[in-house]
Amino acid sequence: MQDVCSWCGMGLDVRGPARGSSRYITHGMCEDCAKRLLTELSIPLGEFLDSLGAPILLLGSDLQIRTGNKKARELLGKGLSSIEGSMPGEIIGCVHSRVGGGCGKTAHCASCTIRMSLSETYATGNGLLRVPAYPDVEVESEVRRLSILISTEKVGDAVLLRIDELVEAPEVRGSDL
Repeated sequence: MQDVCSWCGMGLDVRGPARGSSRYITHGMCEDCAKRLLTELSIPLGEFLDSLGAPILLLGSDLQIRTGNKKARELLGKGLSSIEGSMPGEIIGCVHSRVGGGCGKTAHCASCTIRMSLSETYATGNGLLRVPAYPDVEVESEVRRLSILISTEKVGDAVLLRIDELVEAPEVRGSDL
């Protein structure tokens, strides 16, 4: 059985990635169709992202969020206008995004798993699957740690970020260490 692009019907082994490649988010779509999606197709980008069925954010080369689908906005509790042009740390409430010039500008940002994953995917084109991240966020004037699993994929000149899981991390007590 051959995998085919769900958009053009061509075999993925001919025009796009084979099974096991780094195309985790738009799986089922060949490279040509993925690129055309962002430049030529008449389907609105938001409608396409909504069809993917998982929380997805689209980021530019500067790692600013260009848009996010409905599932991402619901998960994050944010409207479209509040995520567009924002940095990832800002929309999740990262405590470091509120100081030192904002998300991406503090010493802590150099080791941020989310930022490093997005940067790696943008630079290399290699997608990442279910990468764990543990940002400290402010929730109701209290700092809490989140446990997030993310997947990334480069499409054209953008990076898709899928939020596979987002929960509050369990507290670590002295006896748990």
